[in-house]
Amino acid sequence: MIDKAYLIGVTEDNINLLGEIDDKELITAMNLNSDKKANIKKPATFNEVLELFLQKGSKKKSVFSQEESKVENLFSEKLSEKLSQLDSLTQIEMDSFLHAPYSTNSKLGSIMAECAKDDDYDVLFQLLDALVERCARMAAAILSACVIKSGEGKTADKPVCILCNGTSFFKTYKVRQRVLGYLEEILVKERGLYFDVISRENDITLGTAIGGLL
Repeated sequence: MIDKAYLIGVTEDNINLLGEIDDKELITAMNLNSDKKANIKKPATFNEVLELFLQKGSKKKSVFSQEESKVENLFSEKLSEKLSQLDSLTQIEMDSFLHAPYSTNSKLGSIMAECAKDDDYDVLFQLLDALVERCARMAAAILSACVIKSGEGKTADKPVCILCNGTSFFKTYKVRQRVLGYLEEILVKERGLYFDVISRENDITLGTAIGGLL
């Protein structure tokens, strides 16, 4: 039984300790939940998540088995077969499809043009877009928590500065617009807290240098 829990923040470059969880009941609940799911196969990659929506013959028990039965035959048979043969699918390839579904210059676009039916385009687009939407909601939740925790941003003339960088935030299909929309709703409209999202060149290098001086 683990008697301590920590909240950490993870980026491509750093892992930071945000705080320690000292609620014993919450830690106990987390331990019980972990034990319950310890021996259940969970999707670890985007490919494994996508496989849940493809037609399959034999099925393996997974944490999503119940949901799996609800989406069987979501795609046409030929497309399911093609998608199941993908050895990998990167975020960039997914994003390329979302920006131009009917372009054959992307991996998914090429597959779709070869064997997809009209309904397949809509289903795949909505499935991938839902993943992006979830990422935007999670990012907005984390950023909102940081702004609230700071105790600042109570007046419009002194907003909390949020520094964002990376192509994932600025170029992934509708991520930036969605995150900003959720921040506006959660912080400004619901709590009267103000923020400003900016970007800077060499921000990681500058942040590292500042961190070393603190």
